[in-house]
Amino acid sequence: MKHFYKIFIQGGNHMRKCSIVVILFITSLLMTGTISYAINQGHITPEEGSILINNTPNIIIIDVRDCTEFKIEHFNNAINIPIGVFEERISEIPYGSSVLLYCIRGIRSWRAMEILLESRPDLKVYHIFGVPVFTQ
Repeated sequence: MKHFYKIFIQGGNHMRKCSIVVILFITSLLMTGTISYAINQGHITPEEGSILINNTPNIIIIDVRDCTEFKIEHFNNAINIPIGVFEERISEIPYGSSVLLYCIRGIRSWRAMEILLESRPDLKVYHIFGVPVFTQ
């Protein structure tokens, strides 16, 4: 705790300048809508993902993990398009589909979602942020 006190309370001008930069950065994200865009643009919890799978007929479930991870465990009816080849294979996704992306924590699926949102505005895209619940 003493170390924390020294850094943040006694840190002097450098720490105050860093704090101001961080505050300005967060403020700019809020003002441009970047944070609200990320929060509202298809990010769902693992539990919401399970509900979406059960309540959305014809949803396309895409596992963006590598083939080895996919073979160990995956959602029923999921297809495997690893993030490393995702951009090359997005044409395989039917026009106007609802798509659920997942990996094991949500980082790769978030990247896949960004790719789809940029290149395929016809799709309704969701991604599970967190560890998926594979039981359906």
